[in-house]
Amino acid sequence: MRNLRYILFLISLTSPLIGSSANAAAPGTPPSSPLGIVVSAENSRVGVDTNYAGATVYDGDRFATQGDGTMRLRLGNGQLLLFHATAVIVHAVPSGFSVNLDGGTASAASSEGHTFELIVNGISIRPADAHRAVAQVERVNSTEAILVVEQGNLKIAMGDEVRTVAAGNSYKLEIAGSEESLSSGEQGPQGTVPTGRNRNKLLIIIIAAAAAATGIVIWRATVSPTAP
Repeated sequence: MRNLRYILFLISLTSPLIGSSANAAAPGTPPSSPLGIVVSAENSRVGVDTNYAGATVYDGDRFATQGDGTMRLRLGNGQLLLFHATAVIVHAVPSGFSVNLDGGTASAASSEGHTFELIVNGISIRPADAHRAVAQVERVNSTEAILVVEQGNLKIAMGDEVRTVAAGNSYKLEIAGSEESLSSGEQGPQGTVPTGRNRNKLLIIIIAAAAAATGIVIWRATVSPTAP
């Protein structure tokens, strides 16, 4: 009996120490700040769970719509609209948000003094200044995308190439690969040796006025980007 009491006494002393050691070894990680909310969702999904209006959006969240689905997100002072069969990942950036478009069509709007970034096929699309901008991009395939600029000037960048396009037009963004010519190769015992390096070039082609762009339905925001 005395031995049993002694064992229970030792357990009572060591239990708090075990708990405090576990807490010290695994400190709690504070959750990231919310990036925005889901304003509306129809036949849409986030991760493996069906999404719903009012859900909180965090940095790194993935969203997808089905073939007949749509989704609208309010991200800070901007908005993002996902059309049918679209998949994206959203991230926070200073004074705005960034969207990686894996497939489908997405439209983004920023308010005055804020920004957004649409990334498709390694091409970055963002407002050229701090004025309000509205743009839509469709990923056609791994080397082609269609951009419609509804409002504001946009800066398009891929690698060292940076271009600026104006509102009111639709553009085809095409990535063309070109092998370096033999004359740019290295000199060897047998003469010029091709380097074998390929350089991708960004081609920006005006298609038509934005209002007449075939197959593109531009999102015309009827409310302020800050409105729910």
